[in-house]
Amino acid sequence: MSRCSKKCNEIKAKIDSISGLDDDYIYGKLIQLELIVEQIVSQIEIYADADELNGTCFKEKD
Repeated sequence: MSRCSKKCNEIKAKIDSISGLDDDYIYGKLIQLELIVEQIVSQIEIYADADELNGTCFKEKD
């Protein structure tokens, strides 16, 4: 498992730990989290699309 897959799974587990809760405060925080995640994922997608090697183990280290 790659370190990125491992980190994604850790983040998912943290979110899953609160998935049974349900009130307006928590829902609002989840909406905020979603907006931040969308921004970061968009940046990652732009980076990955800029060069076919970006985001792969074949990308040369700087």
